[in-house]
Order: sequence, then C-alpha cells, then structure tokens
Amino acid sequence: MKNKHKKGIRINYDELFDIINPGSRIFLSSGAGIPLQTVSEILKSRHPNLVDLEFIHLITLGDYFSQHNSVKSKFRLKTFIVGEAISKDINAGNVDFVPSNIYEIPYLFSSEAIGVDIAIIQTSPPDESGFLNLGIITVVADIVIKKAPLVIAEINPNVPVTRGETSIYIDQIDYTIESKVPLIESKNKPTCEIKDKNTDKIGWHIANLIEDDSTVSLHFGPFFDAIACHLKTKKGLRIYSHIVSDWIIDLIEAGTIALDRGENYQRAVTCSGCYGSRRLYDYVNNNPSKIAFALMNSRFTGKSVHGVETRIAGHVICRLTGIVRIFFITFVRPVCLYS
Repeated sequence: MKNKHKKGIRINYDELFDIINPGSRIFLSSGAGIPLQTVSEILKSRHPNLVDLEFIHLITLGDYFSQHNSVKSKFRLKTFIVGEAISKDINAGNVDFVPSNIYEIPYLFSSEAIGVDIAIIQTSPPDESGFLNLGIITVVADIVIKKAPLVIAEINPNVPVTRGETSIYIDQIDYTIESKVPLIESKNKPTCEIKDKNTDKIGWHIANLIEDDSTVSLHFGPFFDAIACHLKTKKGLRIYSHIVSDWIIDLIEAGTIALDRGENYQRAVTCSGCYGSRRLYDYVNNNPSKIAFALMNSRFTGKSVHGVETRIAGHVICRLTGIVRIFFITFVRPVCLYS
C-alpha cells in the first residue's frame, strides 16, 4: 500500500533514518545514478534502525559498498550484474548475486519476486510543472517507484535532464533529500586513445563485421571504445543499447549515426542509461533529438521489437597476458516484419 500522506516532503537525514526500519529492502538507482550522498550517510550513521538492511543495486561502479563490508550487521548488497568493483566481494560471499538476463530483471520487480520496501532514487530538481528527471539511468526505476511502499528522491542539480521515458511527477515521491554530490564518472581514456594493441585489433576486427545501416548494441569499457573508434567510417548506424558511454558522442559527431531516418530519427540512439565523463553528461542534458532513454523492457530483450531483429555478429576469443578472455558483440539489423 502506498502512503497517503502529503507527497514530496523535504526531510533531513535524521528524519530519513527514523523512517527506515531495521531489515528494510532498499532499492537504489543504478550505476552512475546512485544516490551517493544518501548511501554514504546511511553507511556512516550509527542510527539503531540502520541494521540488517538489504541494498538492491543493479549495476555497481564504485567501491563505496566494499569499504564498509566490515560492518556486516548493517547491510548486505544484492546485485544482478557482475562488475569489476564488486567481483571480489561476490567471490568472497559478501554480496548476493542474482544471475539474470537483462530482459528478465523488469519482471523480477513487476512480479515482486524481488520485493522492495523503500526506493531511493536520484533525480534532477523539479521543473516548473513539478516533474523530476531520472537523468542518466532509467533501467527499472519506473517499475520500482510504482511498487515500493515508500519512495525517496535525492534531488541533485548535477543530474542532467534527459529525453525519453525519464520523467516522474513529484506526487510519485514521498520524501526528498537535497544533494550536490558530483556524479560518478568513468576513468576510461577518450574513445580512440587505445594503447593496448590487442584491444585495438579486436575492435578493428569486430567493427569490420558490422555493415552500414546496422543497429548496434555496445556497452562501456576499453573493448567497446575500440569498436566504436573503428566504426567512425560506417554510415547509417543506429544504437540500441543498455548503456552508452563517451563513444556515442564521437559516433554522432563523425556522422556515423543515422539521425535522419525519417520519423524515427529520435530513436537513432536508444538506451536505458549512460556512464562516462562529465562531457557525456553535459551532452545528454536537454538534448531533444539525438539520444532517447528508455526503461529496461522488451526493447532490450534481443527479440524482434519495433521492426528490429537481433542477431549475433560474432565472437572473438583472445589471449591477453596469459588469460583467455571471451568477448561477445551483439548487433541488430533493421528488417521488415509482415503480419
């Protein structure tokens, strides 16, 4: 049951800690959109309510949780995507990992197979009409906001206002917390500054598999930077990806992305989040036509959706520093679907 009290009430952290009950299951905005100041205050506080908490976090990019693993009675992290920041903690048994395909995650929340007591999200300040913006990460936030009995927004002016399925109304928020903490930024170098020859060669080979007018799904990290660097000579590409990074700016400015595909040009780039430098966050801020943010749903299932069919372009197995790494790249091509 949703609370019936007045919505959007501004509170401080002492009041927030009084609201949280021991054992609460707390959903946090994912990736670089994590409400970092609120998480930091919870982890530092000795409030008696803040024990046996479960943090539900889809993508963890920093070490803010592992720094506090010594306080085992305070919280436990549940995540769905293994990243470099928490892989050691998962192996050590300090983090609960739920192995899931990306397209399964929305159902886990909508069906309440994963229950949430409190949702803490990070948003932009409300506009003159009372709408807040989810900014650089949408993922399953809309589903969780509708399901969670209590929704708290950390309002941060550093959050860019993005286009797509990113707006929520202030009446959907129970309480707000003020923050001015900078967003988490990627430490990766610019897209084409690839010093590792093996990484660059992998990117070159995979880019050669991708034809003009394809729809491509990439991610963030050095391998994807290398692929994007070698895609600059392509034409008419569209991006249908879970996460985009700084490489998207380079592809748009190089004329690689098909921004002129008739009535569908606004979906030339569709993603559910971005992670990169401040340059990227400034680029997507109030950008009306180039990048559309969508909730994680059937758009990212790999099935035929909106006239787009997924297929595997290829996979590369390479040996780097004595370790065998398997790297997959998926891309999708437009097809005509007939009833």
